[in-house]
Amino acid sequence: MTRIGDLVATLAPVAGYDAGGAARVRIISQEGPAVTVSIEHLTYTVAEDAGTLDVVVVARAHSSVPRVDGFNVAVLTDSETASQDPNTGDYLGLSSQLRFNSSDFQMENGALVGRRTVSVTILDDDIHEDDEIFHLHLGKGLGNNWSETTLVDPQGEVCSDECPNPYVVTITDNDPAVTVQFGQNAYTVVEGGTQDVTVTLSDDPQRTVVIPITITDQDGATGDDYSGVPTSVTFNAGETSSTFTLTATDDTIVDDGESVKLSFDPTLPPGVTEGAINETVVTITERKIADTERPGISIPRCEANGVLMFWQAATALDSDPPPHGWRVERRHWSNEEWITARFDFLGAEAHALQTYSDEYWDWTDSTRQFGVDYTYRAHALDSDGELMEGRVWSRRAEALCR
Repeated sequence: MTRIGDLVATLAPVAGYDAGGAARVRIISQEGPAVTVSIEHLTYTVAEDAGTLDVVVVARAHSSVPRVDGFNVAVLTDSETASQDPNTGDYLGLSSQLRFNSSDFQMENGALVGRRTVSVTILDDDIHEDDEIFHLHLGKGLGNNWSETTLVDPQGEVCSDECPNPYVVTITDNDPAVTVQFGQNAYTVVEGGTQDVTVTLSDDPQRTVVIPITITDQDGATGDDYSGVPTSVTFNAGETSSTFTLTATDDTIVDDGESVKLSFDPTLPPGVTEGAINETVVTITERKIADTERPGISIPRCEANGVLMFWQAATALDSDPPPHGWRVERRHWSNEEWITARFDFLGAEAHALQTYSDEYWDWTDSTRQFGVDYTYRAHALDSDGELMEGRVWSRRAEALCR
């Protein structure tokens, strides 16, 4: 609030002098500072290829102030996410003394207003990144009488020395986003085999980026069925392709058609988006073998002392060792469920089954019950009595003994 009043001074009579005169002094006072200084805009947005950002500093005098003497204001910058490194950064840091002279002030809406501009250099780069931020601050200039000049921050708070609350500048990235995708949307690998999976970037990231990968087991697959899949893939500057190798476990379980889905985690690094092939499915198939590579089991024959059958051994590969024994599985249906019995023959017991030429084995199931329909199948055992890897069960053979 401006207050105006008159002070009248009269002279007391003095002998020999004319004391009829009087002096009138007009006193003007205002509530608040004579001059407030702020930055014209609370926030700025500038593209990284703009070259410079012009920042206008505004000084506003109180309406009762008829003249503003010169003064200095400091304009300073500091970083939030933007870097002010002159070689690899996003802008050049600023610590500038801005001079306001009396001639810079013009009358606007009944008060004197002065404007000065300071320029901040914005640095362009080829890095694909998120928008970045730095701050502008006002501070008191050097060599001033600041009793009548006050700084104001973006929140309208008065600053005694340097404004702590910043004016915010956002530098927007002008580089197209890098896309990441898999080399194919589907792969197939045979148990015991390997499959290379490729991840590619559409452009050089110009920096190190880590691409997180989400792994989802499907169709009964578990982590025991494969290995070699990383939880992330790293690209360094200059790299646009990365390959890892999935190894499918060679097991003895009949589980054809398992698969694992690979996709990109939503938390991709700044400046990277998903491409068209944003997931891939690796299907794991059973190792296929020819009919002659599985035991050939005969049709069981019902005899008085039991069910007689024989089978011919087969190897999966020429380099595979011969079986050390056999497991025969017998199944029948009873009380609404399948009842399974297993008979293992290892070492001497297995040799006792052998008929001739190390190729044929025969066995009579003397534990069978009359009037029960059984099915049989055989599988080779290794020296530890475990199912041999790379081998499969024989076909089922049905025995109908009445």
